[in-house]
Amino acid sequence: AVAMEGTRDALASGVANVNVAGRVSSMINGTAMSNSLRWQRVAHKASTDGTLQLSRRLIDVGLNAQMDYAVRPNAALHTFAVTADRPMAGGYRVNGGIIHNHVARSTQLSCGLSKNFGSFAVAVSAGYSSSHEKVVGLQLFMALGRDPRSKSWFAESQPLAGTGGVSVQAFVDKNMNGVRDPGEESVPNAGFFVNNGGRHPARTDSSGQAFIGRLSPSQYTDVAIDPST
Repeated sequence: AVAMEGTRDALASGVANVNVAGRVSSMINGTAMSNSLRWQRVAHKASTDGTLQLSRRLIDVGLNAQMDYAVRPNAALHTFAVTADRPMAGGYRVNGGIIHNHVARSTQLSCGLSKNFGSFAVAVSAGYSSSHEKVVGLQLFMALGRDPRSKSWFAESQPLAGTGGVSVQAFVDKNMNGVRDPGEESVPNAGFFVNNGGRHPARTDSSGQAFIGRLSPSQYTDVAIDPST
């Protein structure tokens, strides 16, 4: 995948600030690779920097590496980070990492533990740097969504803003006109297939309604009822 973007800000003083960025992403032998480059000119001074990211899973451990670097005016490595995370039973997840800041000549070690409660998640973290700085953190994760059919709100621990969703209704269409008419009963506990894949965890309630979330935004999605349910 290739992405490009650019901006140009013209100031009243006659100076124009220009920013051009590009990103190339690919999957090679199970490793996701992405490299971004940014060229910018501010007040007649130009610079180029970039970010290289690598990620993959080894069994049930997720590994991520990121390197921030400069190309111009002077080639240099700014920061380098390696992190790992592993899911555990009961909705727990443990993670750890090391970040080295070449400019500040400092290295930071960190570790954390999170727990998913379904509608929200809590994470605690701790870190220690080579400059003898100690950090302790507590985070709360929660996303709010709304079913447009039932007009009800719901909470989840994972982000929702960047995903799509659909409100579905299952009923016995006796006259086959595609519309639920009076007297046509709803189908509770119905399941659905998404894009001919596995069954989505959402099930219809007693009124035959369900919300199917975490769909790819701005893309055609095939939703079909699972007859076995």
